[in-house]
Amino acid sequence: MVRHVFLVALLGVCLHPAVGEVIFQDDFSDGDVIIPTKSVSGAMWVVGSGKFAADGADIGNYRPIAGELNFGVQEGASLQVDFGPTEKDTATVVKLNLRQSNVSNASHRFDIVLSDKKSGKAFVVAMSPNAEFFGESGFAVFDGEGNLVAKGLDGALLKGDDQWQSLEVSMDGDGIIVKQDEMLIVEWKDVRGTFAPDRLALTSTSGGISWFVNDVEIDATLDQAALNKNTSSKPTWR
Repeated sequence: MVRHVFLVALLGVCLHPAVGEVIFQDDFSDGDVIIPTKSVSGAMWVVGSGKFAADGADIGNYRPIAGELNFGVQEGASLQVDFGPTEKDTATVVKLNLRQSNVSNASHRFDIVLSDKKSGKAFVVAMSPNAEFFGESGFAVFDGEGNLVAKGLDGALLKGDDQWQSLEVSMDGDGIIVKQDEMLIVEWKDVRGTFAPDRLALTSTSGGISWFVNDVEIDATLDQAALNKNTSSKPTWR
């Protein structure tokens, strides 16, 4: 009996890869958009498109506050970080807090994107304060080619007030899990297997609403062998 329990526990460990260490973290408390609070590999934010602020500057949105990543009201504004490479078949978890200041349940959209630069593969976690934006849910997951792979829990939606909500996106080698305020919203398993992500992008896909992000954290297991090949990669701390 003891042997059976031990075997089940061992199989559980194998089937669910352990989450790695905190390799990237940013609370934007110093008002800097580019340099993170912690980055084991030396990775920093890169502006894909648009304009950002974290020092309370007014970039055209509603009620900006210092120490929060401000997306303005720009359509397609995107900030990304190349945090990898990560080891294959290990779990990568992205955590962040998101809020709006417009107090709106209109059809706006914010995306969290995890991708692999080499293969071009990606998963897009798309979210809206409109509970019917994706049919019966305000959450959906698309692949990098725009194909819908999973819908969120019926009735799930981003908060329509100005309060923070926690979001968590996990990739464990064979699927993707999305949580909002610790509640499971999406759990999708891909029989083809997924990929080891090395890039995170945060995108205000639709304009006209004031998005703010804080407390970004990436937990993963870095591929040290691949990382060491890049002699320019040095830890960055402050």
